[in-house]
Formats: sequence, structure tokens, C-alpha cells
Amino acid sequence: MRIALLEDNPANSEYIQILLELEGHQVFPHPQGHSLVSALQTISDISLYDVIIIDLLLPNTLTGQDVMRSLRERYSAKLLPFIVVSASSWQELKSVQADFPETPIIRKPFKRKQLLEAIQRVASRSKAPLPTSPDHPGVATTPESGTP
Repeated sequence: MRIALLEDNPANSEYIQILLELEGHQVFPHPQGHSLVSALQTISDISLYDVIIIDLLLPNTLTGQDVMRSLRERYSAKLLPFIVVSASSWQELKSVQADFPETPIIRKPFKRKQLLEAIQRVASRSKAPLPTSPDHPGVATTPESGTP
């Protein structure tokens, strides 16, 4: 899958990117909300990304929730699903869940398995194909077992 990663912390971004690349995903990091929104506004092909992982606490004026609102005006949850990975307060995360009920929310720090399961869930509901098993190219892994 092609995954956009909106994360301002370089250490967190690198960790998530490596974790996902080891699973066979392509990761496109964006340190600021403006770069992600601009990338999607300048293309006509929505298939640039299959899913977007979003941190809510971002520097500058555009927060993760602002990015989600902006993108949701143009793209449905089925066409471009989000996964929130954030250290935000439980109160803020509940607000995001109320505004975007289809979006999986993972609170930092998180376990690798939590993120991979969330990706599997959104892939099964969206247009995106499931990642293939490194041992069996072309064979999708099952969300339950992680095996072909």
C-alpha cells in the first residue's frame, strides 16, 4: 500500500516509516499538514495514497484535525481512509472519533501490531489492496493471522 505519513517528529516518522516499509508498504512522509494537503491538491489521481496516517499535534497553523476536515471535503472515507496516531489527550481523541467515526485511533506510544491491524481494517473497507506476503508475492495476508 501507498501510505502518506503526517508526522512532525523526525524520530516518530522514521520509526513508523521503517516499520511499514519492512511490511512491504511504500511510505511518503509529510512533516507538516500543508505539504500533505498540497500534494493531494496538485494531483488529479487520488490513487497517490491508499491511506493516510495522521498525527493530530502538529506545528504551525494546520493541525491534524484541520487536515482531516480539509481532505474529507474532497475525498470519502472509503476512497481515502485515515488512521490517527497521536499523543493527544483522551478528550481530544474522543472529539476526533465523534467527527470521524470511521477512523481508527491509536494513542502513542503504540505497539507495532496495533498499527498493522488498523491498516488491515481500513484496507478491507477501502479501495486499497491488502499487502502481499514477503514469502508469497501476489498472495494477500489475512488480517486474523498475518499469513497467506
